[in-house]
Amino acid sequence: MADVAAIRTALAARLTTLLGTTGQSSAYWLTNPTPPTLQVVGIGPTDYDTSFGRGGDMLTATVQGLAGTAADQAAQVVIDDWCDTTGSTSVKAALETERPLATTLGGIVSACRVTGHTRPVITQLPSGQETWSVEFTLEIHT
Repeated sequence: MADVAAIRTALAARLTTLLGTTGQSSAYWLTNPTPPTLQVVGIGPTDYDTSFGRGGDMLTATVQGLAGTAADQAAQVVIDDWCDTTGSTSVKAALETERPLATTLGGIVSACRVTGHTRPVITQLPSGQETWSVEFTLEIHT
């Protein structure tokens, strides 16, 4: 299996391309994020040896997007942009851009696919701030 920390780091680096200097991305869950934020909040479940014998593994990852103040319509537009299947602001497009698959995420995995996202909801951060959020599910093959 590929190194989980390396996978997290590669995902966060790709997500940075969506945020530029206006937001933050993180390979790990932030305790006090400042929206807009895209963070890798979990790796798992994992299916080991998905081929006969010692084959590749299939990991599931979750990326959480925190877009901005709950009362702000602009935050909902940010989430719409992240949920698009194509374009320069699409999470799916950012994580699936590298072809051929052998080079995905800098060559540490053989495939990465964004399989879906949740319905946007209002989430309360530890600071008490409420923000629009969405979670993306990824399927990663090593």
